[in-house]
Formats: sequence, C-alpha cells, structure tokens
Amino acid sequence: MKYNKLYHMVAALLVVMLLVLTACGSEPRQPQTPNETTVTGPEEIGEIYLYGEYHANEHLLQKELALWKDCYARGVRYLFVELPYYTAQYLNLWMQAEDDTILLEVYEDWNGSLSYNELVLDFYRSIKADCPETIFVGTDIGHQYDTTGTRYESYLRAEDQLNSEEYKRADTCVTQGRHFYGERDEEKQDTYRENAMVENFIAAVERLPAGTDIMGIYGAAHTDPTALFWGGTADSMAKQLAAYYGDKLHCTDLSELPAPTVTEEDFIVAGKHYTATWLGGEDASVWSQQYQSRTFWRLEGAYADFADAALTGDVLPYNNYPGEIETGQVFAIEMIRSDTGASEWFYYRSDGTTWNGLPTTVGFDPEA
Repeated sequence: MKYNKLYHMVAALLVVMLLVLTACGSEPRQPQTPNETTVTGPEEIGEIYLYGEYHANEHLLQKELALWKDCYARGVRYLFVELPYYTAQYLNLWMQAEDDTILLEVYEDWNGSLSYNELVLDFYRSIKADCPETIFVGTDIGHQYDTTGTRYESYLRAEDQLNSEEYKRADTCVTQGRHFYGERDEEKQDTYRENAMVENFIAAVERLPAGTDIMGIYGAAHTDPTALFWGGTADSMAKQLAAYYGDKLHCTDLSELPAPTVTEEDFIVAGKHYTATWLGGEDASVWSQQYQSRTFWRLEGAYADFADAALTGDVLPYNNYPGEIETGQVFAIEMIRSDTGASEWFYYRSDGTTWNGLPTTVGFDPEA
C-alpha cells in the first residue's frame, strides 16, 4: 500500500561504540568473588548501569552484548536481568555446566513469552562463551513459578537446602508469582509487580560486596527514571531506584527508535498520495506479546477524505501519542510483529470524541 524508510534506519541503532565509551565507568575494577556477600546500604554501593530494551530484538541484543563485554572487561561480573530469582540461579548453574541441558530446560519454560526466541538463546550462549565469570541476578517476580520455580526448589531440596537462605529467596519469588497471577485486576497486577521488582532489586544489590558496580537489562518501561510504569499505576522501577540510589543510578534507553533521515514521506492510502509526518516510535513489547514496536505518522490534510470512513470500533486515547493531538487529524500507526518482523498498519482520526472520560482517536478503515 505504501512504503517508508523508518525501518531501513534500524541500523542506526548500532551505535554501540558511542555507548560503550561511557558504559560502566572509565576505570577497570577487580572482579568480586562470586560467593562473597556483604549487606550494604545505598551509600556503599558502586555504580548501577541500567539499559532499557524491547525484548528479543536482534539489534538491541547485539548492543547489550557489546555493553556487557565492555563492563566485563572492566571487572564487572554481576548482570541484573528481568528474570525471576530462580531462573537467574538456574542460568548460573548452566554457566558452570558442560552442556546446554539446563539452558534448554529454562528455554522451554519460556514458551509463550518473548524470551522464547532463538536470538535470546544465542545471546546467553555468547555470554557464556565470551564472559564465563558472569553472575546473573534475577529481580523479577515469579514468572514460570510452576515450571522453572518448582524445578529449582526440587533441586534445592535434593541438595538438602530446604532450610537455607537460598531456598527462602527462591520461595519468596514463587510466592510473588502466585500473587501476581492470582490477581485479576490488571492495574493491581502492574503495581504489585513494579513495586516487587524494586524490592527485589534493592535486596539483591545489598547482598553484594561494597563498591560493586553492576549492569542491568530490563524492558524500557522499567528503566525510565522520570516516568510512571506504562500502565500509569506506579512509578517505574528506575524512578523508584533513582529516589533510593541518587546519582549512582545511570539509565539509558536502547529501545528509542531513531527518527528517519527524512521525517516526511509520501504515503499512498486508499489510492491517494499524502504527506506523512513522523511523530515518534516506542517499544511495544512491554504491553504486547504480539508486537515489538509502534511508530506514529500523521497524514497531513487527510481528515476530510476520511471523516465518513467506516469505524472499526477500535479507540486509541490521546495519551498514547507522542505530542499534542488536535481535532480533525488522521494518523497511520505501524506495528511491527514480534514473531515475523512484519508491519501491520492501523488508521485513526481525531473526531473530538472521548472514551472512558479520555479524549481519544477512533479507528477507521481507509478502504471502506
């Protein structure tokens, strides 16, 4: 129906060298002994480098791998990840194993999530090959509690660790998972998870040796130190951590889609040419397993042509859009699928209507 150059510009994301120059400080640090733990307060920790992503994206995974290699070369060993505690511990067991049996068990447990992707497997295998002393630290709530969580607790019982601190940490994560998935109110779910991730993060940091630098990789909705989590029900993890750690926390959003070289393009919609103005793009994986990114375009002078087009029943409130929305505008939104990378297009117009008390655009079929 039309073309645009935005996703030909994805290569612009590969600006790794600019990032690694500032990643994890400028001076090497000596690696810490993995089993050495010392409770530390926020004033005693090292630097914390958080990177926001959208999940299972090849370009971002390559960026993250390069950033971790840079940190690793400087002596950093603790990589915080958006995984449950027990999943990260399983990965640590795999790091010491001779084969991929453990990794593949965990991978199968991820079936149905964005992590169930060969690119993710390659990412972890690269870390094991190139950064073998990496220690994964999981701070998410108990996803896969009935598979990975149950299996890890069985492993600990077989190792006679039922009464150990390790078992208590794993079981706490399982309990968080049960609570999260047992809650039917999505806003309460989101709030519970975000706050639990903060508690888990702080607890994990304070078990590390004093002065330890760390790197973390999380969905971009968790790493914005100035915003609410995407659902708007709680401050983001990074915002809460910034209040606790101050200027020791450093956040970089790797997921921000760059502006195309040309921010105006010619779109053909329903057989007619329109000038389309690029408004911005965002990570969609934090709220959708079906899509990885969303990009917004405004079709200039198109409202009169589509004012009577058939509505689809879909709505998109103004607060989803980057920038201000005015009545009498038309928007084309490109969604990139997570499974195939294919584009799907959706069209909205601003009629001055509201939905649930929010000013909203309404979806329409440009061919109808």
